[in-house]
Amino acid sequence: MLERFESDPLCEPFLEPVDLAMFPDYDEHVNNAMDLGTVRQKIEDKSNKGYREEVQFARDMRSVFTF
Repeated sequence: MLERFESDPLCEPFLEPVDLAMFPDYDEHVNNAMDLGTVRQKIEDKSNKGYREEVQFARDMRSVFTF
């Protein structure tokens, strides 16, 4: 599913974290910032910092597209 989103041209703005230098008030408007690149890092993380349950992945994916 993540690969599908990563390859979709409409998802390009969601591939990396928002640049706070360009949008300094972003954190004031978005409570749980998430992006597809961070989701990918968590999937590939072999330590306890990555996803341990599917529900964590699902929560982050929803966070990418909501605010």
